[in-house]
This record gives sequence, C-alpha cells and structure tokens, in this order.
Amino acid sequence: MLFRSHLRLARWYSALGQTGMAIQERRAVLAMDPFNRAEALYQLAVAQRAAGDQRAARSTVLEALEQAPNYEEALELLLKMREER
Repeated sequence: MLFRSHLRLARWYSALGQTGMAIQERRAVLAMDPFNRAEALYQLAVAQRAAGDQRAARSTVLEALEQAPNYEEALELLLKMREER
C-alpha cells in the first residue's frame, strides 16, 4: 500500500510540475526495493531531467540500463539526452 502511495504521489507531483517532490517520491520508491528496479530508475531519470539535472538523469538512466540493457524507453531517453547536448 505504501509503495503504491509513493508511486501515485510521484505521478501527481510530476503532473503538477513539482519536480523536486516528484524526485523525492521516486527515490522513496527505489528505497523500497521495487520488483522492476529498471523502471523505477528510469522514472527517476525522467523526473531528474524534468528538473533540469541532466547529469543526474544521465547517471540514473545508465544505471537503469545496467539492470535491463534492452529497456527501450531508457535507451530512447539516453539518445534524446545525447541529441540535446
């Protein structure tokens, strides 16, 4: 139940543009050792990117790809970030 609450809050804060709070909730999800760690890391990277922290987002998306090397959304995010440089 607590896990889902953090997920909902992360989505809600993201939708409201409150990136700092969204990042906090995404980190809380990761602290709960989610089954799909790669997805949780990817979502954290998306929130970090939205907050303008490109360095952290790149590091986090690379960590997601270590967990799941063929994770398509994470690969696409990494490519987008590379194109934006």
